[in-house]
Amino acid sequence: MLSGELTELLKDQGPLVLYQLGQSYGVDVGSRGRHLTKDLTSAIKFLEYYGLLAGWGRFETSNAQLNAGQIEESVTIKIYENFFAQATINHSGNPSCYFISGLLAGIAEGLFEEGHHCLEKRCMSASSEFCEFVVRRNIAGK
Repeated sequence: MLSGELTELLKDQGPLVLYQLGQSYGVDVGSRGRHLTKDLTSAIKFLEYYGLLAGWGRFETSNAQLNAGQIEESVTIKIYENFFAQATINHSGNPSCYFISGLLAGIAEGLFEEGHHCLEKRCMSASSEFCEFVVRRNIAGK
């Protein structure tokens, strides 16, 4: 494939590829967190610390409401000093932390052994003071 064609392909598919890479890695991280901790609160603290040690930023997770061991509605995660957002500044106003979005969805999947998705609502690369992500459980038919 010629370099121009590859650049054009990555422009369109790059966000999806980054999301899927993050998701794949996140499942492994979440599974480890599940096995290393005794409850959800401990797992969340472990993962917040893991993100900080990995150099991804300082994570703050909203209180998760559980129903039958699963996230009831959604979990909001704020990341301050997000390495990925600081590395790229965009002028579109759109969030751009696709890897972290996938990572968070994968971590939830690994923790709860069920599929989740993640949407970035605010992004430092688009002039926000922090990145904000919402993680929800995949529910059939929705």
